[in-house]
Amino acid sequence: MTLDEIEQQHFTRVPISELITEIERIYEISLPDTDIRARASYLMGVYYEQKDREKAEHYYANAQRMATKLKNKRLLSDMQHYEATEAFRSGDLREVNRLEQKALALATEVGHPHRICFSYYMLGTVALNYGIQESGIDYLNQALHVSKDSGLLKLQIRLFSTLAELHLTSQNPLKSRNYAKEAIRVARELSMDIEILDSTIRLATVELELKKYGEVTKLIAEVRKTLPKENHSLWCVTHTLMGKVHEAKRRYDKAEAEFRTALALADYVNAERVRSNVHVHLAELYLKLKKPREALAESLEAVADAEKAQDIYVRKEALRCMHDCYKALGEYKEAHDYLEQYNALVAESDTALLKNRMEYHALKSDYEKEKAMSDEKTRQSELLRISMEQKERELSNSTLQLLAQTELLSDLRGDLLQIARKIPQAEPAARELRERVKNLPCQSIDWEKFDVQFKAAHPEFVKTLLERFPELTPMETRVCTLLQLNLKSHEIAKMFCLEERSIETHRFNIRKKLKLETKQSLSNFLNAL
Repeated sequence: MTLDEIEQQHFTRVPISELITEIERIYEISLPDTDIRARASYLMGVYYEQKDREKAEHYYANAQRMATKLKNKRLLSDMQHYEATEAFRSGDLREVNRLEQKALALATEVGHPHRICFSYYMLGTVALNYGIQESGIDYLNQALHVSKDSGLLKLQIRLFSTLAELHLTSQNPLKSRNYAKEAIRVARELSMDIEILDSTIRLATVELELKKYGEVTKLIAEVRKTLPKENHSLWCVTHTLMGKVHEAKRRYDKAEAEFRTALALADYVNAERVRSNVHVHLAELYLKLKKPREALAESLEAVADAEKAQDIYVRKEALRCMHDCYKALGEYKEAHDYLEQYNALVAESDTALLKNRMEYHALKSDYEKEKAMSDEKTRQSELLRISMEQKERELSNSTLQLLAQTELLSDLRGDLLQIARKIPQAEPAARELRERVKNLPCQSIDWEKFDVQFKAAHPEFVKTLLERFPELTPMETRVCTLLQLNLKSHEIAKMFCLEERSIETHRFNIRKKLKLETKQSLSNFLNAL
């Protein structure tokens, strides 16, 4: 299996754990500091990321070093994404946004659809963390579009699921239902059992919002047939959903039993948010049953778990529930106190949301300014490149014209000498002609003008050459400039009206001063300066 085939399978449908043997084989047989070794090193980092952070960082560091050395933009975009995920773990959303924008630009330039898709996903995640749902959904839709065009099925599941959640919370359950169904379809195509169960439960949540209680019951029954007993988090959700169905159907005893079972199952790490929500459901159920004391007890538990979870949404729900319980008990002072706390939390939440929105828009503005500056630098660089190419063409044409003129002048001298030889030596005209030929210059090159043109096309060449090799003579320096223009020894000789062997002697002396080995090309060395 080739590395291209491995990447295609990893990006589209196969877990990297199933491909690691082939990746290790390619890593071992590839040459150091090659694209293949660099890409294999990155994939090794991906594999070890969840298993051994130290090993993962080792492979990522190697991949970064090689990508930078090789100027591999495709792999550099992967490494920008890796750095962005590290920044995300540390909570630096500004850095995440900056790095993912760079990753996206590089990936777009080289046509790396997996990275383009994932960068859009991460940019959407940043927007959502700032509370900018419209921008988040826009980025996720762009990611979904790329994933569909490129057949990135694994990413499609994540995108469909995230979009289903977002549209449910934004009160658009019909769109949410469509995305949830698509997530199930793709998960089944890939035979990903946990994703099938997770997406089916999400669909059941949407159907509950739409009050399709029969559909909810059918979907939960379907999930429970294959749901592993040890997966307490998903079992907890199924019991909570069925509790809500029984509550809506006024089967209150069954609803209470389902909620109690859900609480018993919420025994896993970081389950405080879930426990708080279930306590709120029980409290609301007891309020319907006119049992305010029992409701208050559940609300107190909800508040305690919400504080542990440090989740502003569940804290608001728990405080609202406390207000309702004290109000039902006729204890209006306490009810008012909790209403004040609830309102304060809502105001704090709204202020934080506004602050986040302002920070996000400032972040986007900063990025757009930085991008505009970068684009302007690129434009200026391109204009400079075009200008330099034009000057190089002008210099090349001018040099060829000078060479042609020198050859014509040389031919003219030869022709005149032949004519002079045919005229008797005693003739005054012969003596005059020979004298004029003798005084005729062998070339008509204006070296000052040539130097100006050469410097315009290669502004740093002579300066760099003399800084590194100050012992070069003016003649040797000029020979170097002509060699840099890829002229041959016999052409240079004509321009100086010298024998070719004289130029070869100069070349020998230049090579000696530049300390070149026998196999090294003098022209290539000069072109590399």
